[in-house]
Amino acid sequence: MKIIQYDIRRDDYIPVWVDAELFNRLWANEDLYVADWIGDPKIGWFTYDRAGEKKLGIQIADVSLAIVEDKVSIDFTNGRHRTRWMLQHGLKEIPIGVWEEQIAPGIKAGIISRMVTPNDRVNLNTDNRIAVGEI
Repeated sequence: MKIIQYDIRRDDYIPVWVDAELFNRLWANEDLYVADWIGDPKIGWFTYDRAGEKKLGIQIADVSLAIVEDKVSIDFTNGRHRTRWMLQHGLKEIPIGVWEEQIAPGIKAGIISRMVTPNDRVNLNTDNRIAVGEI
């Protein structure tokens, strides 16, 4: 599944891959942590083919990473529930959008593993809640 920025008119968030386990552990320390997603994903999280039947891409969350003295805090502009849903698929990495100036510190802190490239895909089974693979 293709990785889509939440709002393609906004280019201030750069798509990156983050370590899913570390991201979840750090996010769990935040007030707005979403511990579980029950049910199917929301229709609006995806982009579709012209017929509106086949899911072509998932819109990633816009996230702010604050890194002070090696302590990482996570704040969402949007996409908390979508991110929780992706984390429940058991992927080793998940895509999110961050500000450009957060990339180098995020890599240094070990939370960002790499940039999303145009050919990167997320392999998600959107018909059920079972993990089906990695990128």
